[in-house]
Amino acid sequence: MNTPQNKILSLLATMENGDLLECIRQSNQQFSAPLFDTTDDGWPIRIYTLGRFSLLTNDKPMDFPGRAKRKPMDLLKVLIALGGRDVCQVKIAEILWPDADGDAAHRSLDTTLHRLRKLLDNEKAIVLREGKISLNNECCWVDAWTFERLQGKLESLLDQLLLENLDNQDIIKLATTALTLYKGPFLGLSSSESWAIAYRERLRSKFIRLLRKVGRFYESSAELELALEAYLKGLEIDSLLEEMYQRAMACYIKLELRAEAILLYQRCVSNLNAQLGITPSARIEELYQSLLDS
Repeated sequence: MNTPQNKILSLLATMENGDLLECIRQSNQQFSAPLFDTTDDGWPIRIYTLGRFSLLTNDKPMDFPGRAKRKPMDLLKVLIALGGRDVCQVKIAEILWPDADGDAAHRSLDTTLHRLRKLLDNEKAIVLREGKISLNNECCWVDAWTFERLQGKLESLLDQLLLENLDNQDIIKLATTALTLYKGPFLGLSSSESWAIAYRERLRSKFIRLLRKVGRFYESSAELELALEAYLKGLEIDSLLEEMYQRAMACYIKLELRAEAILLYQRCVSNLNAQLGITPSARIEELYQSLLDS
């Protein structure tokens, strides 16, 4: 589907960073909010997997009562978790029907694939070619994949120190979109299978890494409120991240929010002691002592 959003994502996926920046300079345009919105508007199939699982076809939400739709939805989830591009049929069959022999698993997969296509109400949504299955990104939008694309491009820009070529507001818009897309763990912890856990942890690690880098960028740009928001969001994901406590406390101190910094320190001490049996790092203790001495 040749939507504006699809064009943008295709551009981001194929352009080198230098080309991307040159394009911006030549057009003398900044990233606008619609350009880097959640990009889900206008797609015939929208799949949300971060923090929950939901599916919209032609703007209508699909419900999942009973067992009739369970296996087709499991197939869709597995396909997304495995990357959604040229995933081997045999691998999917082994995951979904581990106790079945090869022929039986293959027949079950064919039946389930047919049912999934009917549920999606779009024959082009699932592509089967030479024993490999793909989710067609011309008509399917997936929040996790969009997050990974934006996260990759944003980290690349931050890592390669190309920020002088972009206005700070451009980076802030891109970061806000990427961080907003991540609404929680893959499938909202509803699946405990190894394939779901592996992809869940991969996305979580990318999100936390991005929060660290974005937070540092915000601090260097004197956007302390945004930096603090990023660090606190990281602690929502993992309450044992000492670096997030440290950086958030530093932001509170710079913002002259002494009481909030003390409360965060107490939260840090409580969580680390209760869950790991350890005390905060020396740097966090130094920050706390500076609060007491002020």
